[in-house]
Amino acid sequence: MGFRNPWRSSFDSERPSYFLCADVGQDQYEEVDIVTKGGNYGWGVYEGPLLYNLSKYSEANNSSNPINAIFPVMGYNHSSLNKAEGSASISGGYFYRSMTDPCLYGR
Repeated sequence: MGFRNPWRSSFDSERPSYFLCADVGQDQYEEVDIVTKGGNYGWGVYEGPLLYNLSKYSEANNSSNPINAIFPVMGYNHSSLNKAEGSASISGGYFYRSMTDPCLYGR
């Protein structure tokens, strides 16, 4: 629920309850989510943390069942990319366990 185009997913070997999934954006934003069973990641109303479809947002929040979207743990806006190169989609990957750089451990 709430994904547009999930692309590559993986579990964290140290925290098996953490399931990482990249979601390729439609227009403005690429995202990575930690998936929770039964969670809604907002697609159709949100693109990442950005409001995407105002009419669906109004419908969802005026209904008896609001969307309650779970927002991404990281991502990027297409406007932050190099304009000469154009936008790029996001691909999921793995939780990194560096033995040489503790700053990257679990990223």
